[in-house]
Amino acid sequence: MSVHATESMKKNDQVLTNIISEELLKKNKIITEEFEGGYGNPIIIKKVELARKKDIEEFIAFFSERLTEESKKKLFSEFEERFDEKKNRFYIRIEKEEAYKGIIKTENSPRNVKIELRLKTFESNPDYKKFLANKGILKES
Repeated sequence: MSVHATESMKKNDQVLTNIISEELLKKNKIITEEFEGGYGNPIIIKKVELARKKDIEEFIAFFSERLTEESKKKLFSEFEERFDEKKNRFYIRIEKEEAYKGIIKTENSPRNVKIELRLKTFESNPDYKKFLANKGILKES
């Protein structure tokens, strides 16, 4: 998630809490990097990487519970566009202002939070679309 100089750090921290959960944020490291924007303005990037299976399951349950039905349907219909078969990664962009209000929905706006789900399995020919649907992140129309 990027935080620009014109944005409130407190509001952005609330966005993270609404997407990931306060408990998971406390248990996992938040990586913060600072960059310089095109006009010399500071841009802060915040990343949270979840590696423990229990934390990942908690995140998926928390996130899918809050994700709007409309977004779940959109993610289902756009699965092929959002899934990188070579890397087994599924990409989601959440509208930051709505997330601040507690409404988790997908949006392709300039102010968004990028989520990358790295999917792993030991199965041959796994059906990741079905897996994400079973976890409540995707929903067929």
